[in-house]
Amino acid sequence: MFKAGVFNRLVDVLSRITTLLVTLKIKIIEFDYLKYLYDYDEDFGEPWEKCYSQNLYNYDFHIYDGFLMRGN
Repeated sequence: MFKAGVFNRLVDVLSRITTLLVTLKIKIIEFDYLKYLYDYDEDFGEPWEKCYSQNLYNYDFHIYDGFLMRGN
């Protein structure tokens, strides 16, 4: 027996999953773009340059997976 309400909910859920995946993909790409902004940032430019060019653990900063991290 066909129930229109159940079908509509299924289509709605699938639509929301697609929207969620597209949104997450966009957010992840934006997050990865941060790696390229360190050189030009007035707050993080100096620690980034010292850690990146000299492979040092300076100013309590270090580079992990291409991102500048503070602390341990």
